[in-house]
Amino acid sequence: MEIGGPNHSFTPFILTNEALIGCDKSFSNSKDFSSSETGFIALLALISISTSVAVAYTIFYNEKLRVHPSKLIGYMCICEAASCFSALIWVIDPRRYSCYFAWHYLFNYLTG
Repeated sequence: MEIGGPNHSFTPFILTNEALIGCDKSFSNSKDFSSSETGFIALLALISISTSVAVAYTIFYNEKLRVHPSKLIGYMCICEAASCFSALIWVIDPRRYSCYFAWHYLFNYLTG
């Protein structure tokens, strides 16, 4: 399902089947990725994030690996994971991301 578009309203992933207020307008997307391209990029980013975190976890929690150059590699892995997450959010577009999960309603849900 393409998000936005000139003549259709957006319905969220899990929360409800109704159109969300504020998400029924099409968003200007300068990236112009198709859904399959976005999914492929998201899959690669999630694989990169999980492997970087796994390497950093291994380095920091194994005593034999906590020597000088390995700690630097562990910190570089953490930075790589943060960089991949930032690139993933850039590809998805933060407005589409928040509308997809209906996070703009979160304040109303929490405060009543």
